[in-house]
Amino acid sequence: MLNRILYIALCALLVWTPLAFGSVHVWAYTLLILWCCGLGLLFLVSRFVFPGGETFEWVKTPANGPLLLLLILIGCQAVPLPPVVLEHLSPQAFQDRQMLHSILALQTEPAGESTLPWMPILYYLHPTVREGMKLTAYAAVFFLVLNTVRSRRRIDGLITVLVVIGTIEVLYGLYQMLNPNPSLLWFQKSYGYARGTFTVSNHFAFFLEMAGPLTFGFAIAHTRQNRRFKAGLLKPGDLFHRVIDLFAPESPSPKKLLLLFIAVVMGLGLLLSASRGGILSMGIAMLVMSALFFFKPGFKRYSAITFLICIGSLIYGLYVGLNTTIDKFQQTEGFGYRLYNAGTLMPVIGDYPLTGLGWGNLRYVYDRYVPKDPRPGFDGVSAAGHIHNDWLEATSETGIIGGLLILTAVVALLHRMIRIWMRRSDVHAVGIGAGVIAGLISVSIHSFFDFSLRMPANAVALAALAAVGYAALHRQGPPYNESFFYRTRVIRLTWPRRAAVAAVMLPLMAGGVYLSGRHFLAETHYSTERNPTLNLNETPRLADIQKAIAVNPLNAVYHYSESLFYQAARYRSPESRERFNDMAIRSLEKAVRSNPANAYYWANLGLCFRRKFEISGGREADGLSGADRCYEVAASFSPRDADILMKAGRYWVWRSALPTEERQEGVRRFQGLFRRALTRRPDQWRAAAETVATYYPEDHILLGIVPDGDRELAGKVLAWSVERRAGGEAGFRP
Repeated sequence: MLNRILYIALCALLVWTPLAFGSVHVWAYTLLILWCCGLGLLFLVSRFVFPGGETFEWVKTPANGPLLLLLILIGCQAVPLPPVVLEHLSPQAFQDRQMLHSILALQTEPAGESTLPWMPILYYLHPTVREGMKLTAYAAVFFLVLNTVRSRRRIDGLITVLVVIGTIEVLYGLYQMLNPNPSLLWFQKSYGYARGTFTVSNHFAFFLEMAGPLTFGFAIAHTRQNRRFKAGLLKPGDLFHRVIDLFAPESPSPKKLLLLFIAVVMGLGLLLSASRGGILSMGIAMLVMSALFFFKPGFKRYSAITFLICIGSLIYGLYVGLNTTIDKFQQTEGFGYRLYNAGTLMPVIGDYPLTGLGWGNLRYVYDRYVPKDPRPGFDGVSAAGHIHNDWLEATSETGIIGGLLILTAVVALLHRMIRIWMRRSDVHAVGIGAGVIAGLISVSIHSFFDFSLRMPANAVALAALAAVGYAALHRQGPPYNESFFYRTRVIRLTWPRRAAVAAVMLPLMAGGVYLSGRHFLAETHYSTERNPTLNLNETPRLADIQKAIAVNPLNAVYHYSESLFYQAARYRSPESRERFNDMAIRSLEKAVRSNPANAYYWANLGLCFRRKFEISGGREADGLSGADRCYEVAASFSPRDADILMKAGRYWVWRSALPTEERQEGVRRFQGLFRRALTRRPDQWRAAAETVATYYPEDHILLGIVPDGDRELAGKVLAWSVERRAGGEAGFRP
């Protein structure tokens, strides 16, 4: 009974995750994590508590070991390590943590290796916890499907769920294309491409790359394998009887024809998504499937059918209208941009070669690696916080070790499935296996050009697809006497072993419930993630932010937002001004401890240290030295961010003008910062010139902020300076 409930819950999960906008928003993926924790608990109860549970058995696959080691690696990234160990594993992370320690004055003497506290490899714990729980949920879906689906009936049922939800998605995508006022369920938004219930058409295409080949393979699985031999030539009467047999209720052919039609429609949906990576990846995968069928005795005719499916989808698409898709393919520079952007991750991997910079941390550290002179079209990390290359992004976050584990899991699983597929002659195993293999190949290629696997619905579908394909390939015998010939691991359940498993698994599931629930509850007070479909609180009051901090103190954005309230607070006396500034410093110190890679946190902390120096009338020299280091760190973490460079430049203009300071060194610093800022944002030249002219009206100092070789901008600055002196403008003081 519990196994049946578990199976139904897994099917419901596969339906719900894509319909909930791809489960990208906090409320959706929180429910996904809680759902998987509940399924895991139900699985343990069904295996350990009920009678007959003297042994515990699970299916062994080539992906089990690498996936488990990957999860352990990500967990180890959050474990504080001795400084000497961290220095050898991740020298760049050690240097940054050491700098953080010294700036925040965690001890009176300069930080030395022997006195530094233990520190983790990662930069920012909050996204690692969040993304790590998602990854664990995907692995749980793979494990549960593999160990729950133990019959042909359940295999077909799960595949039917995936086919149905894929059909719903593609029909809704076609509706969006035909509707003059398209929407995404209740979320109103205009679209140029089909995208179903996904927020991005590329992620919708990624889902169809799995559902489409699976549907085609499922149609093959419904082919009648044993046909009665008829001697002689085919007569007209025989042809008539075969047509009748094709549509007879007891024949599998009507279902087969329906599935083939659905596969064509899914191919059309993929074309209308205008996902260039998805269309090309699917084309390559279908060619591989066609080649596999061609070299498999008894199944060569499916090689031609595979080709005809592709042609049918293309013809139907031309009839419906593929103008937007064709226009997008004409933008050939898009692939070049994707490859160029992905190539910028190579320095990241070089700086964090072994264990990476932390799972989910790329978006927070990437600003340091923005190219000095990026080519046109460079966009770096997308608005969603990912590079358009799942493979390289995962390698940068988990290091070469993690990248090899992921590659090993994918390649080993595909190799095992293809090898088994070539040996099988059962049409059910061959059909489903071919669809799953083609889907896995397609999404593996597409992941070189996109980050669709970071979408929870796609990752859940991929986990279920791989598991059900592995089970189908290893099933043999008729339904009434079937068996599976995959390898399993069996352990005898003694009471100490039961207690040991419970001691490990129950805290892990309880921790998943606690951490995911805590994150969601905190987001209800103050939403730091984009949640347009639930409209969580995005304009919080100070009390809301403090409630969010009380629930989840790991989120650095909460502390930073709290500091902004203190900085903007109105004060009635110098004492209250000093108090609010100290409170802002404390909040910013918590923010940079949580996420030391955010340049804006450091720049604001530097501003508060400067105010501390000003409030004290110059007595707080520590505030001035702290501000120096903060702006230096801010510029090092975002060396190409014009806003950060402008903030640092303004600070050093003020700093260099202090009576006790070395003027020449300060001038050199702010000129260099402004030159770098104006290289990125030349339209900011007037603001920079006004800041400098307030303290240094000399033309040779003003012209020092102009990037080398920019004669046009130099002429503008010089003309502005002459006009300013002639008009007697008052200038601008920061």
